[in-house]
Amino acid sequence: DRHAPRTTLGDYRKKARAIEAFDAEFYAADTRAVTPPGCYRLYLAMAKKRGLATAVGAMRILSAAFGHALRTGAIDERPNPCQKMRMETPPPRVRAGTIEEMTVLKAAADHLGRGDVRVMIELGLWTGQRQGDRREMVLAAETGTRVILRQSKTGAIVSIPASVFLVAALEEAKTIKRK
Repeated sequence: DRHAPRTTLGDYRKKARAIEAFDAEFYAADTRAVTPPGCYRLYLAMAKKRGLATAVGAMRILSAAFGHALRTGAIDERPNPCQKMRMETPPPRVRAGTIEEMTVLKAAADHLGRGDVRVMIELGLWTGQRQGDRREMVLAAETGTRVILRQSKTGAIVSIPASVFLVAALEEAKTIKRK
């Protein structure tokens, strides 16, 4: 799965499989047998043996599945057993690239004739936004000292310094045809 494309659905499947692999009996249980204490015990056990990030992710997916099933009537009306668990939040995973690495990545994209990839790298460096969000960003304004982008999905505004590199990337982005 490490090399599978990252999609929301793929992520849900991966986390569901983590629950199944960790506790097949819990995974196969009738939904009526799943209780808040049972969910919390599973979370604690997974956190201890598989790590906090895996446990939190798995429980969030389980909560989403229960929420959907309850909303659509697939299971009887009752509280979602995974809500309000007060889980510990894992620290963010940050992988910082060096200036040299980013320069090489951008040069490789240029060498391959992939200006679109270089633009995405530059936007990622300056905005810190996920790739899917960067693809859908809309230039809202340029003030000379700031670039203001709007996320098309949420409408959130991202205001960042107008670096020479970013402004050049945005200008180039205007000429790149979407595929």
